Parts: sequence; C-alpha cells; structure tokens
Amino acid sequence: MKHCPRCQARYDDASTVCSVDGASLEAPPDPMVGRTLASRYKILRRVGAGGMGQVYRARHVILRHDVALKLLSPELTRDPVMRERFVREAQATNLLKHPNIVDIWDVAEEGNRVFLVMEFLEGESLAQRMQSGPMGVREAVEIAIPVCHALGRAHSLGVVHRDVKPENVFLVRAPSGALRVKVLDFGIVHMRGEVRLTMPGEVFGTPEYLASELARGEQCGPASDLYALGVMLYEMVTGALPFNGTVQQLIDHHARSAPPAIRARMPSAPEALDALVLSLMQKQPAERPRSAAEVLDALAGILEQESTAMAPGGRPSENTPERDGAGETTWMALKKSAPSSVSIPTLRQRVATFQAAAEAAFPRGDMPEAMRDQLRRFHANVERLRVLEEDRRGMMIELTERERRHQRERDELLGELRQILVEHEGVASRAQALETREREAKRDEAELRRSLALAWDSVGAPPGDPREITVERAVKLEELGAVASRWRAVRSVLDGVGSGRTAQQRTASALEERRDAVQATLDALESESQATSQRLQLRAVSVGEEIATILAALGEEGDAVRAMLRAHPVASGLLRGLEQQGNGA
Repeated sequence: MKHCPRCQARYDDASTVCSVDGASLEAPPDPMVGRTLASRYKILRRVGAGGMGQVYRARHVILRHDVALKLLSPELTRDPVMRERFVREAQATNLLKHPNIVDIWDVAEEGNRVFLVMEFLEGESLAQRMQSGPMGVREAVEIAIPVCHALGRAHSLGVVHRDVKPENVFLVRAPSGALRVKVLDFGIVHMRGEVRLTMPGEVFGTPEYLASELARGEQCGPASDLYALGVMLYEMVTGALPFNGTVQQLIDHHARSAPPAIRARMPSAPEALDALVLSLMQKQPAERPRSAAEVLDALAGILEQESTAMAPGGRPSENTPERDGAGETTWMALKKSAPSSVSIPTLRQRVATFQAAAEAAFPRGDMPEAMRDQLRRFHANVERLRVLEEDRRGMMIELTERERRHQRERDELLGELRQILVEHEGVASRAQALETREREAKRDEAELRRSLALAWDSVGAPPGDPREITVERAVKLEELGAVASRWRAVRSVLDGVGSGRTAQQRTASALEERRDAVQATLDALESESQATSQRLQLRAVSVGEEIATILAALGEEGDAVRAMLRAHPVASGLLRGLEQQGNGA
C-alpha cells in the first residue's frame, strides 16, 4: 500500500501519483531493511519479490561480501513440509556448482523465517532484456547455449528445474563487457509457481512455459525443462509467446495445440532454428531431443550458420558478446577455423597428382618456370595449411585443458570460501552465546548490586562497642559475604566474556585475511581465464582468416595449373581422374 507524503492518502501499489495534489506516491519503508539476520547478514535494500517471498541485497558483516537473501514467505515458512523441502532443494542446488548456475552459499534462519544466501548478481533478467523487443538469432542462441549447459549439468545430477522462464535467467555484464548467463532457482520454485496472469484461487507453474505433460497433470522430468527452453527461444526471437490467452487457455494450448512456426512470424529465421524449437515443443516428451547435450549440438550448428553476422574481415562485430568462463565463442571460432571441405591428405594427393601430370607433360625436364612456381606455391600453401591445422588442434587442446583446470581450481576455491563461511558460522554462534551470557551476567550483576546494598544496610553499625559481634550481626555479615561472592562470580563471567570477545575478534580477523587471500586468488584465476580465452579467440580468428585466404589461393593455383596442363593429353588424363574422384579444387 502506497501513500501520499503530503496529504497521507492511501493508494494501491499500482498507483504512482496522488489524485488530490499530484505528489509522487511513496511506498512504506521496508521493516527488514537495516536489520542484521543470523548475526552476519545486514540487509541493505529489497531488490525483488515473488510468490515465494522477498529478495534483498545484504552484506556479510565479517566477510564484507554483498549477497542476495531470499526470504521464504511467512505462510510457506509455517508449513513444515514446504520449509523442509526449501532447505533440501537448496542443498541439492548447492551441489551443482556450475558457472551458469547461481551459487547458493548458505541456508539460515532468523526467528520464524528461513532464507537462502546466494551470490548477488549485477545485471538484468532475460525478461527485462526482452522488454526492449525481439533479439537477433545470434544473441538468442548465445544466451540459450549457457542455459543448456546449466540444464545439462542439473539433469546429469538428477535435478529438474521445473520453472525455466526468462525471469529465472539472469544476464551478468562484467566490467570488461563480457556476458555471463546464470540460471536461478533450480529445484525450488516448483514449491509455489508464480503466474503472470492473475486468476484468484488457482496457482500453477508459470503457464506460458508449461510443458505439455505438466499441463496434462503428468510427471515432470528433464524433457519438461527442454520444452520451456523451446518456448523461451521462440519468444526471444519473435518477441511473442507461441500461445496467448487466460491461464486455462494457455494450459489447454500447451497440452494439445501445435505451436505456430517461427518462420510464419519471422520469415528470415533459420530453418534449423525453427525445426529445433518445434522439436523442443513436441507434445510427447519422448519426441523431444533426448538431452540438453543434443540441443547444444543443434544450437552450435545454428550459431555457426549465423557466421554471416560477423563484421567484415571475419572478426566478431562490436555487438557480438564475448563469453568468459564457458568459452563458447572461442570454441566456435576454433571450429570455424578448420578446413571444412578438404583435408590435408587430400591436398597433398592433389599436389602429387599435379606434379605427376606436369612431369608427364614435360618428360624432358623442360617444364615452364611459371608452372614450377605455381606448383611450388601450391605445395607451400598446403604445408602452411598443415601447420595451421596443427596450431588449431593445439588451441583446442589448450582450451580444453584450461577449462578443466579452471573449473577444478574454481571448485576448490569456492569450497574453501564455503569452509570459511562455515567457520564464521561457528564464530557468529559463539559471539551470540557470549552476548547472551553478557546480557544475563549484567542483569545478575544489577540485581546483586541491589542485594549487596540491602545486605550492607542490614548489617549496620553495632550500638555499643564496634568490636562487639553478635550472632545476629554475624549472620548478616555471612549473608553479605555470600552476596559479595556471587557478585565476584558474575564479575568473573563478565571478564571471561571480554576475553572471549577478544578471541572471537582475532578469529574473525584471521577469517577476513583468509577470505581476502582466497578471493584474490579466485579473481586472478578468472582474469587469467578471460585473458586466455581472449588470446585464443584472437588467434582462432587469425587462423581462420589465413585458412580462408590459403584455400582461396589453392583454388586459384589449382585452376592455373589445370589450364597449363589441359593442352597435354597425358596430363589431361591424370587431371580427369582427379576430377572424377571429386577432388577438383
């Protein structure tokens, strides 16, 4: 509920301006902002909300990391089944550990609320990106590829997302301009689906992306995620959903209706993309691609076909996003740098055939110098092509080894960071226990001070000789001593709390130093990985350009040699044999 800061009139959340005085409406302050949860996560601001609860940006007070906190809504928290599933699914997601899946750092509780602690992502969701209109085929495919990597990783470990949609795909833009795609909410959002269309009393998985089997009330599986990916691809490229209508109409369409072809709305779309999306949206799961890996192969082929989108000279245009981490662009550049229609052994055989034909045409050694030069150039270009092919293979091996090493080292470093968080949980728990002890000891001390004052007053001064000791006064002194003894014990507790706090501060400082060292190593690893990818990318493009130039030169040189030799019957026969084998340049 919003309110007007001038007249204090109240409005619904959709309103923006006061109808009375025209002032901009304000939302009430979020009571969670400024709070510190679990003694370590200070909430900075709310960044989102959904059917499951709210998402906040927060800062780890010891490690100084910004994180995202996802608080389960109070009504779901009160449901023990939902609460247990929330924790269990979060733990399962944490095991995925993939560059294209958001990292979950912790599951914690504060009072009656349970929440997830995730890496905080700067950027925009795919849904926000699509608000600006349809994408080019290349951009859409380059986003779908890492989504497929994430789904493949999850499916291989038995985790099904259950709610693949643009809101759960996040686009992170690094300072270097590199784009990284992250998939959110693995295995969690199925607890309570969020619908775009409002229909009170009915809650489904997101109906716009609902797989046919789910629309029919059947079991969910990996193929359900692939169906949703197909819908998402359709929407990215065309700017529209394949089906529209009420929630019930959408469910009926997904259960029974064939989607319209992409090319019916966008004739320039590649046939391969149209065929892939239609296969992903088949009504029976068994008729869809068998795995995310199969979809990846199809997407890679489409991306290769889209090489016409490259800027002049074969280099990526400024609008082509670089990939860091997964290295898809580098792989494609390496793949495209390979000779596609000829092989080195075939070219060597061609050189040998041309040489034999020339020697047969000029048996007396009177071969024209121009022909010798052509043959030498042909041979030199073939050898250069061989060197380039070996270089390309070496780059592919280097890239593969680098990615494996990077993933292994990244997992180790992230594991160490998680261990630091676990250790800090112990520090935070002990600090909380010390605070409780200190609070109780101070309360006891205040009571003992009052008791001590009363006991002292009750002892009083003797009426006669100060040295006179009566039984009654001795009892009072004994009571006074007992109170003083208890006070001394409380003071000892408070002194111990102070020493304990100092020890905890030293431990926290050591954790900070470890955290900084691990984070620096992780940052260096990411920088090295990105630099290697960029270096290989430039080399791959350069190799591809040189291969294209050499292949064009080989074609021209082959034509020139043929033209010189066709006038000689013996040579012409050898050349016809070469052409009949389908090896003509």
